[in-house]
Amino acid sequence: MKGNKEEAPYYIPKKEILLKYKDDKYFEDYEEYYDLKNYIKENYLDDEKKLNDVMAILRNLVKIYKKNDDLVETFKNELNIENITKNSLTTLSEKLLEFTFHTKSWWKNGYSTEELLIIMRESNDKYKKSESEMNEVEKYLVAAVNLYGTIHKDKFIDIYNVNDALINYEDTVEYLKMKKNKPYYIPNKTEFIKYLDSYYFEKDKHYYELLNFVKKEIVKDDKEYAEEILDDIQIGCSMSNKFSTIINEFQRRGIIFDSEDQVRKLSELVIKFYNNTRMWENNGHTPKEIRRLSNLNKPKKEIGRNDPCPCGSGKKCCMNKEKN
Repeated sequence: MKGNKEEAPYYIPKKEILLKYKDDKYFEDYEEYYDLKNYIKENYLDDEKKLNDVMAILRNLVKIYKKNDDLVETFKNELNIENITKNSLTTLSEKLLEFTFHTKSWWKNGYSTEELLIIMRESNDKYKKSESEMNEVEKYLVAAVNLYGTIHKDKFIDIYNVNDALINYEDTVEYLKMKKNKPYYIPNKTEFIKYLDSYYFEKDKHYYELLNFVKKEIVKDDKEYAEEILDDIQIGCSMSNKFSTIINEFQRRGIIFDSEDQVRKLSELVIKFYNNTRMWENNGHTPKEIRRLSNLNKPKKEIGRNDPCPCGSGKKCCMNKEKN
C-alpha cells in the first residue's frame, strides 16, 4: 500500500450509502466510469458481461494504487490486444487517466484524487480569507499541506519545531522518515510560508527554459497559454505522474508537433524540469535531491590493495601512488 493512510482524511458517506458497501461490487456512480466503459464498448468489446468484468478489474487496480501505465497493460492483457495504434493508445490513456482521477481508492481513505484536491483547495481558501489573522502555527499547517500534499500531525510538529534552522540531512535521515523512508524537505521559514498559496511552486531555471521553449516553439509566443500548460505539467510532476501522462498535456490540447527534433528537445526540457520539481511522494524533495541524499547515505566500500582503482583505469589501486 502506497503512502501512509493516516495522512489523508477519511471519506464518510451517509449511513444508507455506507451500508451499500457491504456488496464488494458496489461503487458510487461517476461520469468518467461510464465515459471509459462506453469508449471500450464502442472500440474494443461489446460483450456486456466481459466488459463489466474488465471495468471491475480496472477499478480495483485504482483502489490499490496502480498507475495509468499499469491500467493500459492490464487492459491489453485482458482483451488479448498486442498492438494498439498510437492514436488509439493516446485516447485510451486519456480516458483511463480521467477514470483514475475520479475513482475512489483505499489508499486515499475512500476519496478520489479529485476529491482530495478539492478538500485541500477549499481548506486553503478558507484560511486565505483571514490570512492576516492567522497565527504562525496555522500558516505552517496550510503551507505544509500545499508543499507535501498530506502530512501526519506528528511529522508536522517535528517540522514546526525546526523553526528557522535548515536541516542537516546527513544527521537526520533516520529521524525524518516517512513515505518510503525519504526525509522531508524543510525550507527556511520565508520560503515555507510561500506555500500558503496553493498555486505556488519554485520556478528555477529549468522552469523558464521549458516555458520559453513552449512559448516560442509550440504556442507561437502566447505566454499565457504557455504558462497554463506549464502549470498543468508542474502538477503532474509534483504527483510523480508518468512521462507519457505529462506529455499528454500537449496532446489533450490538440497540439501537433512540427518535427521529431522538436519532440526530442521538448522531452529533454520536460525531463530536466521533472527531475527538479518538488514532489509529494518525495516529501517535498526533487528527484535530483533524493538521488543526491541516497548517494550520501550509501555505505562506502573499502578498496583493497589489489582491487581495480575506482578512477576507471582498470589498474590496481593507485592509492600509494597518489600519496607519493
